[in-house]
Amino acid sequence: MRISGAGDWEGGGNFDQLVLSHLGLIRHIGLSTLRRPGELDDFTQQVVLVAFAHRNELDPRGVKGWLATVARNTAIQWSRKRTPDLLAQLPDIPLPTPLPDESLEAEERWSQVIEGLASLDDTDERALRAHYLEDRGYEQMQREFGVSYSAMRKRVSRARKLLQERLTALAGLIGLIGTRRQPRGFGDVPGGDNRMTATISLTASMLIVGWVGVGAHELEQSAWRAATFAPQGDTLLPIELVAEEFRPKVKPVADGVGEAEAQPFPAAPSMGTWTRLDGAPDERAAAAATAIDDRLYVFAGIDTVGPRDATLVYDTRSHSWDVSAAIPTARSYFSAGVIDGKTYVAGGLGTPGQWTALSSLEVHDPVTDSWDTLADMPTARGKTAAAVAGGKLYVLGGWASGPNLRTNEAYDPATGQWEARADMPEPNAWHSAVAIRGEIYVLGGQGLDHNADDLRSLFIYIPATNTWREGAPMPETRTRFMACVVGGRIYTIGGWIGDPNAEVTAVVHVYDPVSDSWDIGPDMPTAGHDLFGTALDGRIYVIGGWDQRAGVFEVLDTGFRAISPSGKDPSTWGGLKRL
Repeated sequence: MRISGAGDWEGGGNFDQLVLSHLGLIRHIGLSTLRRPGELDDFTQQVVLVAFAHRNELDPRGVKGWLATVARNTAIQWSRKRTPDLLAQLPDIPLPTPLPDESLEAEERWSQVIEGLASLDDTDERALRAHYLEDRGYEQMQREFGVSYSAMRKRVSRARKLLQERLTALAGLIGLIGTRRQPRGFGDVPGGDNRMTATISLTASMLIVGWVGVGAHELEQSAWRAATFAPQGDTLLPIELVAEEFRPKVKPVADGVGEAEAQPFPAAPSMGTWTRLDGAPDERAAAAATAIDDRLYVFAGIDTVGPRDATLVYDTRSHSWDVSAAIPTARSYFSAGVIDGKTYVAGGLGTPGQWTALSSLEVHDPVTDSWDTLADMPTARGKTAAAVAGGKLYVLGGWASGPNLRTNEAYDPATGQWEARADMPEPNAWHSAVAIRGEIYVLGGQGLDHNADDLRSLFIYIPATNTWREGAPMPETRTRFMACVVGGRIYTIGGWIGDPNAEVTAVVHVYDPVSDSWDIGPDMPTAGHDLFGTALDGRIYVIGGWDQRAGVFEVLDTGFRAISPSGKDPSTWGGLKRL
């Protein structure tokens, strides 16, 4: 962006070109953190203004990390609903005419898109043009195409995949027509009072084509250490001035090991890297996976042929698959949890086409490789979520035949009985649940029924008091996804994201329950929904799903490793565990 005086930037280099080349990064951070995506343009402008006001502190060699930190801290202030002061102090920002080679490149890319569309059959071309170029939603399109809402979404997803395959040589276009669709493009002139001019919006759209989706979210860890601003109360202070205050204070303890006091702002965690492993033995979806010792257990599910009953076992040490005892009742869209080394499988849906809701509860013992049938759930249902807390299996929400449910029922292996607990605050299905420190976090899902809006809510159930409280909502609505916990943080992966124009996604969001805040993680290599998996030793294993994820097996190594006291000197361990 061309800002008055930016051309003579004291820090060296061309400030406007540096910022312009990272607009995709700024917008990606904003989209993942703002509670109201409609404010994205205003947020982007505010980040640029803050960066311009402090441009003298920028090292051009670290511009990406510097801008990432400015964007994150601006988002924190934005969430506190602080009135942006710089907007009132600085003038509107004119944008320079794009360079000839930039304009030519944009024109060539658009030409390739049009040619790619023309190579599709008429139905696929009409679907993509209507959805992406004419900005029509699925509800409007389903009436025009004469199909259901779900079928319309699948048709657009399939057409987009075909177009992507024909444009693989143009990596930049993946960000434009990719698995993730922005609620409103930067080039769309927003309605209402917005200080971002049409010239900025339209020109920026041309220049960031291909940048938004290609590396925009690949934030360097150096961003956390960049010479920019960190929040402290209601003020912004240079990081150099507060670094000493935030550095851990270490005091000696009796055994000579240092004990660090709590830090107000912990260091930025590594979000990890993805690796694709050898494919799973079959192409199932809507299954469940649990981790016991060094093995992953995959139960039931469904593929294009029908329901699966085979139990698969993956050894994370030998990286090999094996087959275990089949589950007595084939099912899909069910829930599972581990208690005392055994996997409990509850509910789900039966034969495809009939989709009968199940109430059966079965338990698998890996030591004897055998199954037992236990007391049925009081409420038959599928599309549930479940978590284990306090030695009990909690099965939440779901669907049976009518509207989605708020039901919360807990199974206690010690008594062999089910107990009704406090209902969820809202009906839900196709959601996810995890447990952290004895509390259950229920995320996203589908509202009252398939016609209702998808959810971005986060509700937390406290079994000890049988009560619910609300957490910070997810950055976007999400259904038919998986969630798991690593290092005390919740990772939400894949599924359908965004509403009303939901898309199959590869996006990963990470929730920190300590700060009650969300962050963006590394995108999954292969987007998909109805995928399943679990976490083991700091690695998140993601298996299967529909469409392009069929038979796919990928792992996210977060870099986190749990520390075990086994084999440690007792006196030294006493100090280490307090760090």
